[in-house]
Amino acid sequence: PNFHEAHYWLGLSYVAKRLYKEAIEQFQIAVNLSEGSPGDLAALGYAYGAAVRTDEAEDMLRQLEALSKQRYISPVDMAMLHIGLNNKKLAIDWLEKAFEERAERMAYLKVNPVFDPLRTDPRFQALLRRMNFPE
Repeated sequence: PNFHEAHYWLGLSYVAKRLYKEAIEQFQIAVNLSEGSPGDLAALGYAYGAAVRTDEAEDMLRQLEALSKQRYISPVDMAMLHIGLNNKKLAIDWLEKAFEERAERMAYLKVNPVFDPLRTDPRFQALLRRMNFPE
């Protein structure tokens, strides 16, 4: 119960099932346990966006932007939050940056359901090809 990543993954499962209230609760626990991990903040923002709680999602975005002045924030996290806000263009822009940085979580790009809303976008498909993922 005190392992923030368990709450993170449970939250992602709830978002996939469109159980947004439960997802938000799990991400809030993860944020508290991790003492504000950028990945957990991004996931919380993603869930807020998916639940069409735009003000809260944008607040998470502002928090991450402010935090980025003090420490590294993964572009994958920023992409995730923008997917929640339904801003596909910015999400792919951040994934392009993550590709350039060789961000480790890009390895899951083809299978992580968070990125499902981007799959039909030609830029996303081109990114997968550049990463040499099989068709």
